[in-house]
Amino acid sequence: MTESALAATIARLIISTEIAPGSHVTAAGLADRLGVSRTPVREAMRELTALGLVVIHDRRGAFVIDPDDVPAAEMVDLIATRRRIEPWVLGLAAERRTDDDLVVIERALMAGERAMADRDVGGLNIAHHELLRSMTAAAHNAAADIALAPLHYRTCLVFARVAPIVLPSGWPRHAEIRDAIRAGDAERAEAVQRDHLDEIIGSLASSGGQ
Repeated sequence: MTESALAATIARLIISTEIAPGSHVTAAGLADRLGVSRTPVREAMRELTALGLVVIHDRRGAFVIDPDDVPAAEMVDLIATRRRIEPWVLGLAAERRTDDDLVVIERALMAGERAMADRDVGGLNIAHHELLRSMTAAAHNAAADIALAPLHYRTCLVFARVAPIVLPSGWPRHAEIRDAIRAGDAERAEAVQRDHLDEIIGSLASSGGQ
């Protein structure tokens, strides 16, 4: 398994909350859990730090970011940054998507609906991440994919904290974007995503992120 694949595996454990927020993580512990050697885990940890999922404290070690420790203003900045980039990317996805892209988007959307029905927060986090990444991938723009990857990981890390604010209205918005991408309607895809992110920003600002 490559370091990037290993980092993706650990990231999935983090955003699903199988590795709990705030947990102290070590290369030895993760290596034992995943059945790999410590060296690639150390490299993967650097990637996780760059993605904003893990923070390293001097003399204390590495810890998974705890959403409760993320200030509301930082969360607003995160979504506002996505708002600057993502609508254009999803408009591009509407123009460039393939049938295979639509299958992956639909699979993630349905997984999220099942997770909501089951009140499965970890499953919803995973589905949310896969939906964001599949919609971005449909744009077939490598630079956009690289730019949005850490924002998407960080979004999903804090999603459990803000889910009561953005749901149940938020997930149907994703279905609207899916419909626009499927129809090849770039203008609609951009507008719905922009409105969706504006709603989240407004909710976070008015609630203080609680």
